[in-house]
Amino acid sequence: MVKKIRFLLWVKTWYIHLLKLWVRRTIGKLFLPFSRSNGIIKVVMSPTEIGRKSFAVVALFPTADPIYEVSIKNLISGLQNNGLKVVLVMNKNADESLSQYFNESKCIVIHRTNNGRDFGAYKAGVLWLDNVIGLSEIDRLVLVNDTLLWLNDGTSIISKTLKNDWSSLFLNLELHTHAQSFFLSFSNEVIQNRKFIKFWKKFVPLNFRRHAILFGEIKLSEILIQEGYRCKPFVNPALLLSNDFEFPTDLLRSSLIGNLPISEMGGIPMPGVERGRKFPDAELVPFFGMVTLLEEQTIDEIQMKHNLVRLYNQYCNSHAPHRIGLHLYVLLGMPMKTDIYKCYPLSEIHRCLVLKNPEYAEIAMDFLSGKSQQFMEGSKKNERRRLLSEI
Repeated sequence: MVKKIRFLLWVKTWYIHLLKLWVRRTIGKLFLPFSRSNGIIKVVMSPTEIGRKSFAVVALFPTADPIYEVSIKNLISGLQNNGLKVVLVMNKNADESLSQYFNESKCIVIHRTNNGRDFGAYKAGVLWLDNVIGLSEIDRLVLVNDTLLWLNDGTSIISKTLKNDWSSLFLNLELHTHAQSFFLSFSNEVIQNRKFIKFWKKFVPLNFRRHAILFGEIKLSEILIQEGYRCKPFVNPALLLSNDFEFPTDLLRSSLIGNLPISEMGGIPMPGVERGRKFPDAELVPFFGMVTLLEEQTIDEIQMKHNLVRLYNQYCNSHAPHRIGLHLYVLLGMPMKTDIYKCYPLSEIHRCLVLKNPEYAEIAMDFLSGKSQQFMEGSKKNERRRLLSEI
């Protein structure tokens, strides 16, 4: 009986939520001049002229956490090292330290009203660039938000997203194809496409996470696919098998979360893998192209790599930022989602931080622990927001 009541309350909550969403979208479409407002309050130009033809629009909602500042600085330097002029779209004012860094790093800073989440900020940045420069004149456009923690230099990872017409860090194929919005990269051919420009002009910014997903990243992906483009994500099944990647054997040998190796952590099942099972050479060759095992590598180490490749390939297009987020962080140095605590115990996250970035382990854990406490705070309002996936 209790389960039935809870289910009915869930249905009622979602029904009201979707009704509000439909009403607001309808009003936005009826009053297009209002819906097209980008909310820009002021623009602070860098001391030098714009000059460049490649831009990164970065959507920020700054916090005072030390690890947030580390992350944003790593992100900005990674973008600038790849020749991108950084346009920061601020949904909230930054503290003095970050503001000084923005000025010293010669970023363009756009202050706007906090409306429409990351896609609202992207819209403001994209349309501002269109008005000032013209999208057809831009060689490369990158859209990034601050929901990833960049604890390592992002220069190499970012460089690999600048080679194709349409790239992302992650591509999700669950339910609806969508290049996930926290990092998107487009060539000139895409950004001068009439439907790409039309999408941003018509997008109605609303403060609903589900709206940003359905009518933001999913809709944009749908339009680009229909226009004949194919997303090339950084995270893909071939990545671990490429020559660009080397398994850190010492780390795999020593990194235990409790009694569980990193290659088996996170509670994710790996079909056909039994701990302690010895794989014959013939079974390992297709995965690693090895004719014989190297003397310094034990069967257990090869088995770890074998297991990890199978795990990675199973989830790389299936919400990878959460399901294998810690694996990607430890083995590839990739940024981790700021809400990774939803999928991994804090103890496992802390262990991986100590292994990979001991210099940031404590301040990162303070940040993630605080966010997890806010997420699990027990008020009715917060419970409703969790129910609707708004946090």
